[in-house]
Amino acid sequence: MMSAYCEYVETLKGKRVRLGFPEIDKSLRAIAPGEVVTVIARSAVGKTAFLQNVLLNIAYNQGMVSLFCSMEQPLSMCAERYVQMSTSVNGEMVEHTVTTQGNKADLLKRTVDALGEDTLTCARPWLSLRQLDQVLDAAAEKRGKPVDILALDYLGMLDLIDLGRSTYEQVSNAAKGLKRLALRRNIVIILLCQVNRAAGEDGDQPLHRGSARDSGAIEESADYLLGLYRPDMKTGADQVIAVQILKNRKGFGGEHSYKFDRLSM
Repeated sequence: MMSAYCEYVETLKGKRVRLGFPEIDKSLRAIAPGEVVTVIARSAVGKTAFLQNVLLNIAYNQGMVSLFCSMEQPLSMCAERYVQMSTSVNGEMVEHTVTTQGNKADLLKRTVDALGEDTLTCARPWLSLRQLDQVLDAAAEKRGKPVDILALDYLGMLDLIDLGRSTYEQVSNAAKGLKRLALRRNIVIILLCQVNRAAGEDGDQPLHRGSARDSGAIEESADYLLGLYRPDMKTGADQVIAVQILKNRKGFGGEHSYKFDRLSM
């Protein structure tokens, strides 16, 4: 048993994923291949922005291959948001710059340089679990090396029709299937998920472990469960996003607040 543990720790060298928020990364002790991080929040709180910021940070600092499956946003919106985040320019100004200066605008070049060649995006809705395997294979072939991180936006946009008769059964089987996928492919999965209508009010209230929509298997299958809310969402300020650690297989929970610039995401 101890020999197996030593071998496991040895395989983690250079493979642990850090989200880029020091307090959270310290609590989670980084994320190992085979583990699933599920991020839950009400609509419009900033789940996708949170995820793209994480992927941008990984590109800056960790040099891992990430595949972002954006099943809700088109490729054009993914691009605009990456430009916003990497240049601190609002979306309207990004569009204006591209319109007036063409595709060789400095903003776009800076973003391409920031993302590097290992940050891949697939903007195709209603992917099935089987198709996720195919997309991972295609990404690995494109880069000439395996994908380290699969980011999914979001659980409700997966094709679940063959996973059960009821919504509960479909979502439960999808959550379990994603955990199996992480283990089988030896990758980190970051999964976005909506919450129940009653949870989190309008996005300005804390969440709990049972807030994920449609099935308790979402929380059960996750190694880490993070909740997002914006406490000042209904006020004029609204410059804070709170990140809750609702489940942590390696230690403690907690809550940390960060500045959130709505214009630059």
